[in-house]
Amino acid sequence: ELAPYPQIYFSQASGLRGIVDNLFQKIQVKPQIAYEIDEDQVIAGFVARGFGIAVVPYMDMLLRLNVKIIQIASPVWERNFYMVSDDRAYTPAVSSFRQFVLNGINW
Repeated sequence: ELAPYPQIYFSQASGLRGIVDNLFQKIQVKPQIAYEIDEDQVIAGFVARGFGIAVVPYMDMLLRLNVKIIQIASPVWERNFYMVSDDRAYTPAVSSFRQFVLNGINW
């Protein structure tokens, strides 16, 4: 459904560029990139001004803009999050959270 529309796209410097590229590759669509921007909030502003459409992470800011939010239904996607810790820098709160993560989270 996105193929015919100009895309406000993440720039090569953005950490989200590869994720969005991968989504388009999965559906075998080459996006029509109209603009490349680093920041998701600026992308949302361009969309609100009618410069194109975009795939961005959900942000509360979107609710205040004149945009339509459509959740991605296809392709199926997921994002992994990682925790990094330093054994030399623990407070009681950090220790508790680290143990919580190491014990596993049952979603």
